[in-house]
Amino acid sequence: MLSKYFGKVKYEFSKFIDSRSWSLLWRRVSINMTYLRVLFILSLITFNYNSLLDISVLNWKFFLFLLSAWILIEYLIDKPFRKKDILTVLGIAGFYRLTLLYFNSHPTSESFYAAPDSGIYRRLAKSLYDCFEYSMYCGEPPYFKRPPAYSAILSIFTFGGNLAPLLLIILQTLLIISIFYIVWVQLEKNYSNKYNFIPIIFACIAPVTWVFARIVLSDIWGVFFVTLAWYLSSKEQVKKYRNSPIWLILLILSLLLQLQYFSGVLLFYFKSIVKENNKEFRLKTILNILLVLLVVFLWGNRATNYYGAWDFNPYIGCYIEKNIIEASEAKKYGMSIHEIRDIGKTYLLLEDDSIANQSIEPEVCESFLRILPKYLIDNMSYVSDHYTEFIRNIFLDINTCQYKKINCESGYWLWLNTISTTILFMAGLAIMVFKKSFDYYFDFLIYLFLFLFITIFVGVDAPRMRILFEPYFFFIFGLAIQKVFITLEKISNR
Repeated sequence: MLSKYFGKVKYEFSKFIDSRSWSLLWRRVSINMTYLRVLFILSLITFNYNSLLDISVLNWKFFLFLLSAWILIEYLIDKPFRKKDILTVLGIAGFYRLTLLYFNSHPTSESFYAAPDSGIYRRLAKSLYDCFEYSMYCGEPPYFKRPPAYSAILSIFTFGGNLAPLLLIILQTLLIISIFYIVWVQLEKNYSNKYNFIPIIFACIAPVTWVFARIVLSDIWGVFFVTLAWYLSSKEQVKKYRNSPIWLILLILSLLLQLQYFSGVLLFYFKSIVKENNKEFRLKTILNILLVLLVVFLWGNRATNYYGAWDFNPYIGCYIEKNIIEASEAKKYGMSIHEIRDIGKTYLLLEDDSIANQSIEPEVCESFLRILPKYLIDNMSYVSDHYTEFIRNIFLDINTCQYKKINCESGYWLWLNTISTTILFMAGLAIMVFKKSFDYYFDFLIYLFLFLFITIFVGVDAPRMRILFEPYFFFIFGLAIQKVFITLEKISNR
């Protein structure tokens, strides 16, 4: 019934604009759609900044009106969304947010280092630049907790922290534009039509991913590597890039960034191997895997020289202590993580008075690994509560104000965007099941594995972990949108 109504609206609208008085006006609107799209995206993003700009007199109905008007005009107008239009809208969404940063009361280059991890990356970048040592300070012991890829990137773009990281922030914004452009390309590959712009509109409005472009953290790079690997693993791209070194570059860079991103790239690489039976490609695959293993060995060998035993990351036990045990203890005793940390509650579990609170020596980290199986068995209910809360939070567009120095988006997109995209995401999953496509099933299983991997081994900082899944989320959302509008068109053409 609703689809027939929309079909009739479109038909009557076409008759209406055929009249001489409106034909010229509508033609001008069609010609100037780029400017109209820019106006819409600027208005909607500005509306999100109600904590920065005083627009509290407007309510959510106005926001919904703007969003609906934009989608309706695009639906009624017979003009395709081109590559240039997608890049324009995404570019405005990213760089306008960056411009709004300077509306802040005290914008400085330090704003980009708002996250706790940012300062660590900064010190590592400085030591790489000053003395070509991967340590917190020149002359100190080597640093093992994080691989060096992002610190090296930061060192290059800031000359070891001596320049403001604005150039790096601009590059990270371009990476997000590329990420969502890949989503649009993937949707076009499935079914090319003008309605593929709708998930891009929602991607422009939803602020979570864009927040992490404006801060010195490695996550945007990891999301870009995984999204690019997803694109390269499609049937057409496997044949096109089978002789290219791009897979080896992605594997090594993601390995030296963070383990969850390497896992994603590696799984998509395996997918491309399964789909390609070329003998030369198989030989190249073996060579690539051997080179990756060589990098693993060489990086782990640093620990041999310093600690006397090979270890890719001697601090993995301390990560688990922070991400799983500490959070579970907070649930168990009804305390905050900071309170648990201050009194050293997790370190008491080691039953060793000689270990200082918050000590991160490799021997201490190894002790946490030893007690982990028994801890999980004895505290399964609290660990489960911790995982349940993380899963619930990762599905919500929340906590976008955790880094207020780089601005806070807390406008009316919050529930409008979350509810609408979640419903259509679930519908998209249902549509995908009936496609009976190897590509779709494999992609879903890879992202499901990454979701479980991050939930089990990370389990904290849901907004930061969410951004890995946003490209795939909006792709599935786009599949549902395609189905809705294709159905409307079929009915309206009867």
